[in-house]
Amino acid sequence: MKPYSKRAKPTIRRMAKHWPTLMGTRQRVIDHLLFSIGTGCRWVDGCIVSEGDSPHGRIQRMRHEAERDKYFEDTHPVQSKVVKEALANSNLGWQERAKLVHWDIPCEYSPIMNVPEDVQPDWLAVCIEACEGFLASDPAHTSYPDHPKEYTKACKEIQAVLEKLKARQDDG
Repeated sequence: MKPYSKRAKPTIRRMAKHWPTLMGTRQRVIDHLLFSIGTGCRWVDGCIVSEGDSPHGRIQRMRHEAERDKYFEDTHPVQSKVVKEALANSNLGWQERAKLVHWDIPCEYSPIMNVPEDVQPDWLAVCIEACEGFLASDPAHTSYPDHPKEYTKACKEIQAVLEKLKARQDDG
């Protein structure tokens, strides 16, 4: 796979197509790019780009995602089944699907917490969409469903990020 485009739409579409079982939806790709750490992607010139796309790196990411999905299925079998069935229902809009997506709880190193001042307009819109999706999500579908304090703290931080991003959008 060639390095990612700097544009948001082709990057997201390409990742969803390239890893359909791991992150075959827009929401899963956005979570991976903006909330997860250690993905090999970073902010460059206001865009999320790949630091490198070696075959070894792809295999490691695939193993991690597969293990995470397997762990979720094993530890939350009922929720996992509900999520899969709901995501298969094409009648749901992105807001409804976002509530069911597995969201990582961001930390200070997550790209969403470090959106640069020179963020490109298309990536700014994706960041706002990501924050809104996270805030609309069910805590049971985050990476730490048994840790409500971390989720509550993350919601406050993401709300603050969202307000700053919307202010930038209004100024732009």
